Amino acid sequence: MKQLNWSLFDPKNYLHDNYIQLHGEDKKIIKILAKFYHKMPRLNLTCEIGAGPNLYPIMATLPVTNNIEAVEYSPRNVIYLKKQKKCIDTFWNLYLKLFLKENELYKIDFVRELKKKLHIKQGSIYELSTNRYDLSSMHFVAESITDKKRKFKDACLKFILSVKSGGYLVASFMENSKGYKVGDIVFPSYSVNKNILEQLFIPHT
Repeated sequence: MKQLNWSLFDPKNYLHDNYIQLHGEDKKIIKILAKFYHKMPRLNLTCEIGAGPNLYPIMATLPVTNNIEAVEYSPRNVIYLKKQKKCIDTFWNLYLKLFLKENELYKIDFVRELKKKLHIKQGSIYELSTNRYDLSSMHFVAESITDKKRKFKDACLKFILSVKSGGYLVASFMENSKGYKVGDIVFPSYSVNKNILEQLFIPHT
């Protein structure tokens, strides 16, 4: 696949297709995240890698961290995230309500916490600092930016090495994805499954 221009990624189309309505798979992930973070100790610095325009992984960590770095490569996604710091789109309230339903930890002023804690940084997963974060979170990123095995593995390794010793890794992957469309543009995917992920992550965790 030729080099893709990620400035063509349209967050408006992506959100319309995936997040305007709260889907069943996202409900499952939110329930898992809410349970996971319930007993999390206080963290100083966490990272949301390849955040895109998806706010709910950021919502998940807000109550347990002092600072979140959202590292995002696409310029248009960076613009979207910066706008959300000022005023979130109303459909995200559906996600907030579900987090609160699952865990009273999320009984917070989300907009105030977002403005205070979220730091948006344009950058690549391949350029992440090593041994920097108390927790790194990555949802549907490493397998959704390339169709090449080596690039996928490199992205996962940078993710793993971004946390301090004893830090936490939180990730979701799209199993057996063959690519996806945003508007009229087809974006790449590397097809993954449980065995591939275990072989990659277990030696490092």
